[in-house]
Amino acid sequence: MDSGRDDQDVWHNEEKCLAPYSENGELCEAVIKSISCGANGLSYAVISFLDSTQKKVPLSEIQKPPSYNSSWNTSMFDDEDLEKPFFPDRRPHGPLENFPLSNTAVSVPYTINRYLRDYQRDGITFLYKHFSRSVGCILGDDMGLGKTIQV
Repeated sequence: MDSGRDDQDVWHNEEKCLAPYSENGELCEAVIKSISCGANGLSYAVISFLDSTQKKVPLSEIQKPPSYNSSWNTSMFDDEDLEKPFFPDRRPHGPLENFPLSNTAVSVPYTINRYLRDYQRDGITFLYKHFSRSVGCILGDDMGLGKTIQV
C-alpha cells in the first residue's frame, strides 16, 4: 500500500492521520496515540479513531490527511467560494476547542463547535444526555434555530 509520505517525514504523537479502519482497508480519520517498534523491526502506531476505537497499525499503512494546500486544488477559488462573499474581519462564533459531552472523551470537534451558538450547544447536550441513557427525546421549537445541524 502506498503510504503517500516521503521517507524524511516523521510521525508524532497526537498527529492526525488516515488509517485503515476495517478489513477492506477503508481509510478513516484518526489520531496517533503512540509509536513503537515491533520485534520484527517494523514500526507501529497505536491510533484512535473518531469513535474512540483504538487499533495498532503498521506506520506504512497510515497516510497524512489531505491538506488544504494540496496540488490538486490549483484554483484560487472553488465553486463554493464563488457563491458567498468573503469578509476578512469575520471570526468564527465560538471557541476553537472541542465541546465535551461527557467525561469519557465524547465531544463535538472544534471544527464544528466553533460555528455553533450557545443554544445549539445546549441542544446537543440535551440530545446526548438522552442518547447516552438510551432514552428517546424530541428537540423542537417553532423559530428555526438550527435543529437540523443537531440531528
